[in-house]
Amino acid sequence: MALGAAALMIGASTAGLRINYTASAPRGLWIERSIDNPVLQRGMLVSICPPPQPVVHAIVERGLLPVGNCPDTQVAPLLKSIAAIPGDRIKLQHGSPAIINGVPLPNTSALPSMPAWADGEYLVQPGQIWIFSSYSKRSFDSRYFGPVDSNAVRGEATPLLTTGDN
Repeated sequence: MALGAAALMIGASTAGLRINYTASAPRGLWIERSIDNPVLQRGMLVSICPPPQPVVHAIVERGLLPVGNCPDTQVAPLLKSIAAIPGDRIKLQHGSPAIINGVPLPNTSALPSMPAWADGEYLVQPGQIWIFSSYSKRSFDSRYFGPVDSNAVRGEATPLLTTGDN
């Protein structure tokens, strides 16, 4: 039985299917499609490996992220929305939502119990993106680990069978 379940998971993964168990995006079955010529856009939902920042390693050590195949962190890729692309301006201030190009994003205030990225104003550099989940105020995203290399994007994610609002 366990062997059959493992074979099913491997086959599903090869087909680009993945199950999201976290509250950062609707829970359920998703399909991940690679992006041949990545033209990353604000609002695009992507599967992405988190950067190897100390806060990411601390969360991994606490067992709060599922084990996976991201090369520098050995966690499963995260499902997040791209909130900022090169040229965008980000403002972070503890206790307040992240502000992108003057617009606050709902549910993006860092939790007081977590080490957050430094307060300040940032200009997104070429080759970087910032990812946030306004879907869940408890999401683990750029409010804690800052910018992400755009090469860390694994693919675009599309819901197939999920619960909650997409």
